[in-house]
Amino acid sequence: MARRHRFLTTSNLHWQWFNALTFGLVTSNDHGVSLAAAVAEVEALKAAALTYAGAAGWSTNVGLFFHVYGHNSVNSLHLHVLDMDELGPTGRKCAYKNCPLQAILEVLREEAAAAAESACQLAAGRPRDKAMVAR
Repeated sequence: MARRHRFLTTSNLHWQWFNALTFGLVTSNDHGVSLAAAVAEVEALKAAALTYAGAAGWSTNVGLFFHVYGHNSVNSLHLHVLDMDELGPTGRKCAYKNCPLQAILEVLREEAAAAAESACQLAAGRPRDKAMVAR
């Protein structure tokens, strides 16, 4: 994908980490993590990737991408860390597979905020609005 391309993975092999679509969706009863913990994990992956790229002397134009199930060829979690200034023809050809880490992080944060709001409303005895019920 790029001359400077690395994978970053996690040592946690629980199935919820197989696919970015399942981050934070597995209950603690099934040994999963909360949405807040999923946000923290993705933030840690981002920090580690950017620290590596900086220490390795890459450009500041670093791309961080997950391949979401259906577009993945490796059946375990891995973050693609790319120096976008060194992108090659395969990187351009496979661009449709790249789901930016930042997009995953934004959705996780939105879901965590919605879950927290819903929990507060339930604790206060207020009914949830229709938008919250739909989630």
